[in-house]
Amino acid sequence: MEKLTIRCLIISGLLFTLTSCRSYQLADVISQEPTEREIVNPYFSTLETDYIYRAHVEIYGRELSGLFIVKRMDSVTHRMVLTTDFGNTLVDLTIGNHVFKINYVMEELDRKMVLNMLHEDFKTLLSPHQHAVVHHALVTQDAYQVKEKSNTYYFMDKESGFLSKIVKASKRKEQVVYEFETSNGKTADQIDITHKTIRLKISLTKTVL
Repeated sequence: MEKLTIRCLIISGLLFTLTSCRSYQLADVISQEPTEREIVNPYFSTLETDYIYRAHVEIYGRELSGLFIVKRMDSVTHRMVLTTDFGNTLVDLTIGNHVFKINYVMEELDRKMVLNMLHEDFKTLLSPHQHAVVHHALVTQDAYQVKEKSNTYYFMDKESGFLSKIVKASKRKEQVVYEFETSNGKTADQIDITHKTIRLKISLTKTVL
């Protein structure tokens, strides 16, 4: 059963890669002249901080719980570890602009397509800066479309200015949605990563050990 789950994940990841090269249409927006700006994701930006979250993973009906720990190594590089409640390491990755180092991965997850998907998920989550072009304005949020990857959108709350959501999309629909809850705009109290084309959801809740 576990092997079947991994196989389904690999196939679904391949479909995601093939279909995510076009951008979907935002609903209920007011178009505006494109303006460039730098998008800042502050939630994993402090060098002195160990970011620790309770992690809950739902994948094809199977549930896993554990810890998600992130350490910023330098201006563009993070190291992240995902463990089980029993202390077993699932993945240990170093991720940066041009860095993807696999420090450890459990055998069941050691598949190229799975690792590529994890790389994309966590690179998007941890990347501190993105050069973006503003194409649309919403009533409660601004949507910023990343120039180099036109299928990625950043949503900033107009009232607070905090990053509230990131969407990766195909032409027709959302593919992966990252949602953030924050009280201070510096640290995310809750993060939910939801894949729309496969049964995979990662929920992260800030905690203190």
